[in-house]
Parts: sequence; C-alpha cells; structure tokens
Amino acid sequence: PPPPLTSLSTEFCFNVLNSSDPSPDLTKTVTVFDVSGVGLSALTGVVMDFMKRTTALMQDHYPERSEAIYVVNAPKWFLAVWAVVKVFINENTQRKVRILAPGRKTLEGLMERVEIGQILEEDAR
Repeated sequence: PPPPLTSLSTEFCFNVLNSSDPSPDLTKTVTVFDVSGVGLSALTGVVMDFMKRTTALMQDHYPERSEAIYVVNAPKWFLAVWAVVKVFINENTQRKVRILAPGRKTLEGLMERVEIGQILEEDAR
C-alpha cells in the first residue's frame, strides 16, 4: 500500500522545503496541535486516529527531528487524557510534549521555541 499522507508530507518538509539548509540532519521540528473547541467526545474516531498515527510516525521514524510538541489551548480535562495516553508514547517523546492552557500560558509556552512573528494571532489569545 502507499505510505500514509502524513509520512509523505513529513518527507516533503524535510527533503524539499529544507533542501537549502546547510545541515539538514540537524533540522528540528516544532509541532503544534491546537485543541481549542475540542470536546472530550471528539477524541475518538478520525481525530484520535490522526493523532495516534502522527505521533507514532514521528516517534518511530523521526525521533531526533522533533524538537518540541505543543498541545495548545488545552482544556483542563486534557491533562487527564494525557496521563492515560502518554504511557503508550516513548519517554523521549513524552519529554518533548508541553500541554498549554488557553490564553497567556499558550503564548508564553510557544515563545520558548517559536518567534513571536510566527505565532498566529488566534494562538496568542
């Protein structure tokens, strides 16, 4: 079967968009999942399948390419879900994940690794 779309888009980012980087093996990614407006019931079906596949792809094939993974605008209940889900994720990847509450916490957290000009206005709320 053909490779999953997430695999192809990741390869495109590393091999095409990043082709002018003098040290492409050192290039790291910062992944941002914005879960604003996501209810607990949405963490099933297609949404959960996408998150599982993306996380598995990154940790299995690109573990050293991931600099940080931010889950932004996370409602309070998300921490309970994370506590259950993280046991299925390797420890190195777990250390890269930051769960950020809506508002100022999201902005401050993103600014640890992302320049302010690259943060969308709606993420800064």
